[in-house]
Amino acid sequence: MNFNYPIAVMMTLHFIITTTTTYGKYADDIFTIIKAKFALQQEPLLKLKSFQLTAVKLLDQNKLSESTKLDSVGRAQYKIEQIDAFYDNSYVYHLVDTLLMEANRQLVLIGREYINENIVWMCYYSNDKLVYSKQVYYDNAEGNYLLESKLEKQNLILNSDDVNEGKRTVRFKINNRLEWKPIPLVKKKQ
Repeated sequence: MNFNYPIAVMMTLHFIITTTTTYGKYADDIFTIIKAKFALQQEPLLKLKSFQLTAVKLLDQNKLSESTKLDSVGRAQYKIEQIDAFYDNSYVYHLVDTLLMEANRQLVLIGREYINENIVWMCYYSNDKLVYSKQVYYDNAEGNYLLESKLEKQNLILNSDDVNEGKRTVRFKINNRLEWKPIPLVKKKQ
């Protein structure tokens, strides 16, 4: 038998409050809310495949060009025209990796390869509909902007290097609903 200590404590408190106080009629509502909160905290951890998208891995080691090319059927299936605002038939699109595959939802990396610009988007599909696509890699021949990323244990790190704005790091936690939640930067005390 699987014993859940927080639920056992809540049930004991619920019994005491409902049988010994005038707040008993409100106890059911309060404990329903508390129980729901405990259930959320105890959600199983989402198992996303880790990745690291860098210029070295994607270009120098050919991870982008050697990944699965999307033909016209694949482009339609993955809704490429919705993902890429500058869609063009001359671009080569790839299924770079699958991060999560479930019955009704999937999270994948879709890449665009072109002679002077490469992009990778993280795309979330639910019931075959595109929910979002977010850029997680970018490079161009001019070298004025680079975006690289790493995903490990639901933690996504985006590192950008912009010739005008300098280097920047942004962190996100991807929750069980596949939403990106910002992780605040903790400043070190000096």
